[in-house]
Amino acid sequence: MKQLRWAFALAFLLFGVGVTLFFALAYPHHLHFQEQYQLFLFEQSYICEVLSIPGGLADLIGRFLTQFFLYAWSGATIIALVLLGIQLLTYLLLRTSRYEILPFVLSFVPSCICVCFLCDENALMSAPVALLIVLGMALLIGRIKSENVRQAVMVVSVPVTYMLAGAFALPYAVILIIGELKKERSFRVFSISCIIALIALTSPLAWHHLVNYPLQSLFAGPHYYRTPDTVPSWAWAAVCVVPLLKLLPIRLMQWAPRRAVMVFLMLWAMLMIIGGNTVNSLQSQKQEDIMAYDFMARNAMWNRIIQRAQKKAPRNQVSVVALNLALAERNLLLDYMFKFPQNGIAGLLPGFSSDYVSPLATAEVLYRLGFINTAQNYVFEAQEAIPDYQKSARCYKRLAETNLINGAYEVSRKYLNALQHTLFYRDWATETLKLIENDEAVNAHPEYGSLRKMRSKENYFFGGNTLQLILSRQIDANPDNRLAYEYLEALYMLLNNSR
Repeated sequence: MKQLRWAFALAFLLFGVGVTLFFALAYPHHLHFQEQYQLFLFEQSYICEVLSIPGGLADLIGRFLTQFFLYAWSGATIIALVLLGIQLLTYLLLRTSRYEILPFVLSFVPSCICVCFLCDENALMSAPVALLIVLGMALLIGRIKSENVRQAVMVVSVPVTYMLAGAFALPYAVILIIGELKKERSFRVFSISCIIALIALTSPLAWHHLVNYPLQSLFAGPHYYRTPDTVPSWAWAAVCVVPLLKLLPIRLMQWAPRRAVMVFLMLWAMLMIIGGNTVNSLQSQKQEDIMAYDFMARNAMWNRIIQRAQKKAPRNQVSVVALNLALAERNLLLDYMFKFPQNGIAGLLPGFSSDYVSPLATAEVLYRLGFINTAQNYVFEAQEAIPDYQKSARCYKRLAETNLINGAYEVSRKYLNALQHTLFYRDWATETLKLIENDEAVNAHPEYGSLRKMRSKENYFFGGNTLQLILSRQIDANPDNRLAYEYLEALYMLLNNSR
């Protein structure tokens, strides 16, 4: 028994370490991508607004945890801890006595499915958190010894769980029903089960009349996935597998083979291999590479961008745009641009795209070229295009900067005041607020002062064959704009190369 306990502890630890290493080393920029498309505010009105929607608690906790994804290792550790919590609660729900092999092995299944779910860049942390809430509620209620009290609490807990965790309250109800029927099969239990099922099915219908959400979203979970009209199949698989595991016969779950430690390790290893292969087939290193270039451009890591491109030439438009910007910032664009694959003129400055990802990459170039108004428009449109209607910490920061450079101090103050209610942008916002209505301080700032001096006061439409004219006008108005000069020369070289 002691050896089996240590084997369980080893498997538990290895899974946590494996998940942490995967997200921290193989998928770190997916975490950064998640963080930049939300804005968690330590503000009463914000918290009340999130909690007022079904699944609000899971959504609030998920958003709170996601802000730590700004740093890959902290985000990866948080994901690992949440998934370990899911595994532990699943095991406690499945086991009938201590140190049973099959329940412990199978308890990793929901967590493995959650890893598959989180490989998707649109997957939100609220889904694993909702699963954690559901498992915790089911475990607590299952431990109430008084039958009358337990069944009364079960009935009340279904709408409460729907309010806390959202649509996962439906499989939660199934977990309660299965657990109760395993204890006793009587007319009373059957009647209670029917009531629980009816409440679970009607809860979304009732909330449909209270909140302005489509009925399909209320049944599927509006906070589990970034695009609300999408049913997150992997998230639902993670929660629905729990009642299926509860249906397994008790005799099977209590199976105690000889050499229990060896059998356990073999079964666990088989599950991890299957799970690892599935994750490998779902994870997208192409998307990770794009997000890496965007993250480094956002943080002005020009040398790292060039070093990454030297190891493997970028192919995607966002990556090429970031690389060309890095080369220009290091005064290397004209000498080295053709050593890397180009995407025509779009590799320098793409046209506007009505999504929430590519305009931010383009806005980085526009911002540094001095087209402050256009960059501001791109960032604002990107934020408004976020499918789940959240605000973006990255967008708020850039909008505060562009308005500060333009002298629109009150608008900039609005964004900075909001960022002061965040955890990781508070200090930056507080320091930047000192520049408000202080033209001398802004003009003396190494970045904002330079951009204010060379900013274009006109608004342009970047499309068609207008880029040459726009860059020429920018240089005429600001002869010291070296970056614009390099981009214009690079444009001529691309046009000549294409003939």
